[in-house]
Amino acid sequence: MTEILVVEDELIVAEDIQRSLKDSGYGVSVVTSGEEALQKADKSDLVLMDIVLEGTMDGIEAAEYLHDQFDIPVVFLTAYADEKTLKKAKMAKPYGYLVKPFEDRELHATIEMALYRHEMEKKVEENKKWLEEKIEERSRRIETLLDIRQSLQKEGNWEKGLVIIAEGMARLGFERCGIFLVNLVKNTLEYHFGKGTDLPEGDISLSLQDTEYSGVKCVVEKRTIHIKEYSSKKGRQISSESDSFVWVPIIVQDEAFAALAADNIKSSNPITEEDVKDLEILAGMCGVFIDRTRILVEPIPENSLETEFKHWLDPSEGYLVVEKTPEKSFEIFCDLVTHGIPGFVVSREYPEKLKKEYKLTKTPMLWLSRFERDDAIHPDSISKLVYIIRDFTKKSEESVVLLDGLEYLVTQTGFETVLYYLQELKDIMVTQNSRLIIPVHKDVLSLREYSILEREFKVL
Repeated sequence: MTEILVVEDELIVAEDIQRSLKDSGYGVSVVTSGEEALQKADKSDLVLMDIVLEGTMDGIEAAEYLHDQFDIPVVFLTAYADEKTLKKAKMAKPYGYLVKPFEDRELHATIEMALYRHEMEKKVEENKKWLEEKIEERSRRIETLLDIRQSLQKEGNWEKGLVIIAEGMARLGFERCGIFLVNLVKNTLEYHFGKGTDLPEGDISLSLQDTEYSGVKCVVEKRTIHIKEYSSKKGRQISSESDSFVWVPIIVQDEAFAALAADNIKSSNPITEEDVKDLEILAGMCGVFIDRTRILVEPIPENSLETEFKHWLDPSEGYLVVEKTPEKSFEIFCDLVTHGIPGFVVSREYPEKLKKEYKLTKTPMLWLSRFERDDAIHPDSISKLVYIIRDFTKKSEESVVLLDGLEYLVTQTGFETVLYYLQELKDIMVTQNSRLIIPVHKDVLSLREYSILEREFKVL
């Protein structure tokens, strides 16, 4: 029930107003002074205030206090409608005037208009506050996106770049976010890195054939998947705990390289259209970063000699060449590339030195080093190296890759990490009709490590 406080020191007028308001369904309280009005006003929705009151506080002073302290709408009652009185009354910001005597219809209409106006002003103020908060939030997000772009422009390491992206997603306000990489060799979508609460435990690998998963559908169809409210009819989730989530593909050269996933697992706040747009901007930045930092190598054979091969290697296979220095490995490699098979060298040795020593003028080479060069690759960027090799082997009917520097990679990143990527390289060789040559100094590996490699690759 709407509560009306009537402040009127003429009892007959007050009783008449009280009767009229009660008949119309309002709750009504009556006081006779400004001081009493201040004491009871906090329980009222609107005050009908006589301008001229007995006592130390007139109606205008009381109305000003009510407006400033309680934000309660006031309608003035007055028998004096002269310009001087109205001008003074305006300072109290009233919501209307009623000049005595007035009719019931006029009273009710003025009250309803005042209540409506006050409600609209409250909504405007709330919307204004909401809009200011949205503008502030948007400015913060834009600043975050600009910071991420600047960080990516300075970075050349893929792993560090992906960490920047994941941390950027968390800075944008997502409570759980992750990066899933596409493995085209195994035809899977694999969890790589994440930030936030309740992250996936262990290795997650989804077949790209299983398009019931939203993440798989995202990369297969190369489009954003935004679920506002989850139901089983909308596909399967990696985690069943999120009702609203989003997947955004990272596209590189019109190919889905990875996908960003995000939700608000803790608060259950829905993913908004604005969230989606920010993630799409972030995915675009990541795509540019990957494309900018990838190294393109073209499969060009050194020569096409018609003589017989001295060292033939069957394609779709990986080979271990046990030796202290990679002399035999390069001998085999050079024999293949001079007989029309495109080759690619990744070595701990400086490329210019290798080109002179083995007369390899056309063969692309990468230097395993932390030195910043266009033809160098960091030892902790093995995932990038695998991507480059896969891209190289796809461009030729057959090829050969020499990976010289296994011991260096193991000391820099650990055997288990190197083994994982060697297995992936072996799969690339099988699917792309290529050959992988790995010179290895047996004494620098443990018996267990060498035994694992021996099972994975042919030993020459």
